[in-house]
Amino acid sequence: MDRLQQRSTFVTVVACIFLVLAGFGTLVGIMQGVMLLLMREELAAVVHTPVPSDMPEVFRWMFRAMPAMFAAMLLANVATFASAIGLLQRRNWGRVAFIAMMALGIAWNIAAVVLNIGLTKAMMEQLPAITMAGEPDLRAVFVVGMVAGSAVSVAIAVLFGWIIRRLCAPAIVAEFRA
Repeated sequence: MDRLQQRSTFVTVVACIFLVLAGFGTLVGIMQGVMLLLMREELAAVVHTPVPSDMPEVFRWMFRAMPAMFAAMLLANVATFASAIGLLQRRNWGRVAFIAMMALGIAWNIAAVVLNIGLTKAMMEQLPAITMAGEPDLRAVFVVGMVAGSAVSVAIAVLFGWIIRRLCAPAIVAEFRA
């Protein structure tokens, strides 16, 4: 019973939250995989269709890399789910793996900010070609979207950093040695 009393609420809550999030993400990833399998002929036809030469390279890359991105996200969700189980059970491998997943999440969110800025710039460069005469200028909408998206990514990265810091605290590390 003494070991149960030593368990921090922080670790339990973080593990449970990420079990739900990663479980849902895994379910979505499986559904995306099924969708890709069911639509493989259509997807192959579209992938092999020449894209307009004026389409920004980042959009072409994203389209070509879609199956690999879906697979990577599924793998990340499964790994996060497994590490959250280890975290909840107070296994040190689970704590270490969860910290690694949080570090990967920080890197992903920093990359998302860079990608968000690049996509917004590319879309704003394309805007004059797609805006019809007399229609409102959407530049402000793109800038607000970029700022909001970047702010969310930075906030998530900071949150993940805080979780890593807490999981490395001596009192928390001691829970995983018992």
